[in-house]
Amino acid sequence: MSYSGAMSVNNSTNAAMTVNFGSQPNWTGNWTNPAWSFDAGGSVTGVNLMSDPAQFTSNVQSGSFVQGALVGEPGGQGITHIIDVRLSGGPGHIKDVGLLREGN
Repeated sequence: MSYSGAMSVNNSTNAAMTVNFGSQPNWTGNWTNPAWSFDAGGSVTGVNLMSDPAQFTSNVQSGSFVQGALVGEPGGQGITHIIDVRLSGGPGHIKDVGLLREGN
């Protein structure tokens, strides 16, 4: 399933995430802003999503994370999530929250 939308703190930042359900559920996503971007991915356990440090793009520094949860009913689901990342080469520390809607 695909989810997308603008972040809440900085509406110039757009996020897109894909959740793969099945025997080993996982997710991937990307966050873009006119000044920066990064990709992440990780595991899905129940409704919870947690980033895997090995799946960040190279501009994300250690200690960063993305985590969230699936909310709502199938057909109207969303992902509520937070990003807390340190990016090299420019913007520094970025914290934001967002609610991404299914199929946007």
